[in-house]
Amino acid sequence: MNSYQKFNTWGRLRSVVLGTYFAPEFFSTITDARIREPLMQMAQDINEDLETFHQVLKDFGCDVIRPAMQAQLFDVENVYQPTLQVRNTHCVVGQTMYQLNQDFYHPVDPVLRDYCNNVVNLFDDNEKFYNTSMSVAKENCNSVKNVWYSKSKYSELAGSDWPAYENFVRGQRTKNPAINAEIASFKRVLEYETKELSPLEGPNVINLPDKILVDANEYCNYAGWLKERINDHRPVYQFTSKAGHVDGCFVVIGPNTILGIDPFIDYGHYFPGFEIIKVPEESYQHYIDNYNQMKSKVDGRWWLPGEEQNNPLINFVELYLKNWTGYVAESVFDVNVLVLDQHTVCVSNITPEIAQSFKQRGIEYIVVPWRHRFFVDGGLHCITLDLYRD
Repeated sequence: MNSYQKFNTWGRLRSVVLGTYFAPEFFSTITDARIREPLMQMAQDINEDLETFHQVLKDFGCDVIRPAMQAQLFDVENVYQPTLQVRNTHCVVGQTMYQLNQDFYHPVDPVLRDYCNNVVNLFDDNEKFYNTSMSVAKENCNSVKNVWYSKSKYSELAGSDWPAYENFVRGQRTKNPAINAEIASFKRVLEYETKELSPLEGPNVINLPDKILVDANEYCNYAGWLKERINDHRPVYQFTSKAGHVDGCFVVIGPNTILGIDPFIDYGHYFPGFEIIKVPEESYQHYIDNYNQMKSKVDGRWWLPGEEQNNPLINFVELYLKNWTGYVAESVFDVNVLVLDQHTVCVSNITPEIAQSFKQRGIEYIVVPWRHRFFVDGGLHCITLDLYRD
């Protein structure tokens, strides 16, 4: 009988869900070839890469489960997301699968229940808790600007000559231009972005042998919420990365090793004794010339290589497919890896520095092509869902 199990992120992976995408023919109803052909080619590439990944997982000995491929044709009146980033909606904690978010148009939940029926649906509870918590914290939001502020960061950074926090939220600044400039320089850490404010999602639940970590905004006590709802003896702790999906910033790849952006969070506090393999800054998207050509046109949200000057396609995606894209300007796909065991990692890209760090730690890597990660805004970790780890 199949079962779920996850008490860490590096035990040998035995069973996994791998997402699916549209067949190229899905886009055949689009009349403009400048739009249709690139989208059909992208779908072809994505399916080829998924099949390659499937084979890699199978060769390693994983039981690979795939949701059904969507069979309909594209319709601008009914644009829905493919069942690709399967980690977003569900997560395993201990020996139970939990659904945290609304499922896909072609749902993954029936696929999971067919594998093992030990699935607890927390979707409605999660959404209700989030909305209630944010309503209680509404004084931290400037409703005119529709901007949420971080009270904890303001308290940490504010000098005696800064406005009181309550006045800052309402838009008050000082008469001193230098102080205002200082406050403005911290805009990124003082303000929440839309993608950072949402109910708890699967990628933000991290299983460790001695504890569970959740990444959530400071106004939602998801550590307490989750602890009350899971059947697990481990304590639950919370941190706030302000990263959206934290697996775009770091992944725990072994019992004492993290691959990630550094500095990012206080790793020493939450992961004492862990070593950090740092992703070099030159791996970030803004070092790619062709990405920068499209960045200004789409506000950094997505990139389809070779289509930087294809304005009909760009306009079409911006009009109809925004919910398929994310915000790749801040995603670092080199950390979005899938650990097969503590000695083997699947990566979509590898730098000489990371390869050397892996070698020093006895970690082998398998490069899995994932050509359109900059469009779907998801790496190898995003498009898989661990079901059973040793």
